[in-house]
Amino acid sequence: MTAATSSMRTSSSATRAAVVIPAARPALVSSRRSASQSSRNASEDSAAFASVLGSIWMAFQPIVSLGRGGAVVAYEALVRSHDAALSSPPKLFERAASAGRRLELARAIRERCAAAVVELPPAVSLFVNVDALDLLDPELFRPDSAFCRSAKTVVLEITEREGLEQIKDITERVHALRALGFRIAVDDLGAGYSGLSSIALLEPEYVKLDMSLTRDIAASPIKRRLVSSMTDACRDLGIHLIAEGVENEGEARALGALGCDLAQGYYVGRPSAAFARSET
Repeated sequence: MTAATSSMRTSSSATRAAVVIPAARPALVSSRRSASQSSRNASEDSAAFASVLGSIWMAFQPIVSLGRGGAVVAYEALVRSHDAALSSPPKLFERAASAGRRLELARAIRERCAAAVVELPPAVSLFVNVDALDLLDPELFRPDSAFCRSAKTVVLEITEREGLEQIKDITERVHALRALGFRIAVDDLGAGYSGLSSIALLEPEYVKLDMSLTRDIAASPIKRRLVSSMTDACRDLGIHLIAEGVENEGEARALGALGCDLAQGYYVGRPSAAFARSET
């Protein structure tokens, strides 16, 4: 065998070896790595949001009757977080929305409210905030859920109402909630058109007076006239009016004189983890 022949055979063997053991395709490896990374990211995101849900707790702010010596008639449930970065509810909901987990957060809040209902004093209601998106959640209407089993004690306070008119069957949904035992409240009366239109749409049992009308009402004749008219209208409609943001004795006295019996704010009680209120 000549050197040239030997060299050609060696080259041929190397070529066959290269065919038998092909090089890995970069695109396939990259795709697998990307899928693996996506899976790890999803797992980490899920764990991170589970931590967010685990950090929330409920504070309860009293709603009192000014005409009954400040007796507590209800509490509003307010979500809080032990995570300093999510210390305010807007930050908490922004985090949930950015993660696509807003529905989970709303359900977790309702679960905590349902657990708290058993600790309520007798004949006292719990106001729980929901918005238009929550009204589309089938879980809110599930009769065997812990939250629905507490319905007769719960008032659903509907916030962020801009999207309500986009829900084509909103009237039927509200009727279904009432059939379960829930009552309805609308907040921010006096803050704009949406408050008035929501009253006509939802026919609530409770309406909350916007704090912009409550603030310094004792020194404002025009605010007193406006609130007096709203009080009369609510009385005629069989709606309970609650003044929000009551900060001092002067505001409480002025509201009581106008016939607005129910009040909420730092003057009558700050939010706390227990069902308790500050003394006036």
